[in-house]
Formats: sequence, C-alpha cells, structure tokens
Amino acid sequence: MRALQPLLFLLCWVLMLGCAHESTVSFLDNHGGFSHAGRRIELHSDGSYSDTGYTDVIGNESVEHGVYTLNIEKTHLTLSPASGEVEHLYRVDYGRQQYWVHEQERRRITQSGESWLRQISLRVDAP
Repeated sequence: MRALQPLLFLLCWVLMLGCAHESTVSFLDNHGGFSHAGRRIELHSDGSYSDTGYTDVIGNESVEHGVYTLNIEKTHLTLSPASGEVEHLYRVDYGRQQYWVHEQERRRITQSGESWLRQISLRVDAP
C-alpha cells in the first residue's frame, strides 16, 4: 500500500491540474427553456468554448465545442466551432446588462420596443 501512495498522489495532482487548466472565464446565457430555446456559451481560459443548446425537456440538450477569439476591447466575439460556420457576436450595453448579438441586431436591441429580443439574446452571467 505504501508503494501506491506516491502514485496516487501524482494521479490526484494531475487531475487537479487538468481541472484548473480549463477554468471558465465567462458565461453567456439567454435563460431559455420554456418560452424560447436556451443557449449557454462557456468561454474557457485556454481559448476553447462549449455551446449548449437546451429546452425545458429533460435530456434535450446538445453541446458543440470550438475555439473563440475576443477582441482587446471585449466587444467582438468570434466563435469557431469544430464543424460548421464561424459566428460573430457583438457586445451591446443596454440598461445594466451586456447583450451579445449578431451584427444586424446591434442597433435594434437598444430600441425600447424590443423587449422580446432582449429576452432571447445572450447575456453575461456570473460564473
């Protein structure tokens, strides 16, 4: 048993290092599920992301992975999935919230009558 202790210690250390390596930097979520399809994006510190689509139906969840870039001003996010098309999202500050939307929605989301667009759009969440 004593001979296994160093090996177990090393294994635990490697597992902890691996978990710390992929820490989440930011969450973007539209809080869907019942009234509209949900989407949650987790941006990781290593430049990768996971994009989860979900609804209120248990087990109805899909996850895609890829890499992202965020410009220095943190206003333009580019998602490059492992398969599929690149997606460009832009940060729009409105009220006390940050929204991440496609280019054609940047101006529209700040209009007073667009509460539905603000409800279904990705918002910054605390990790």
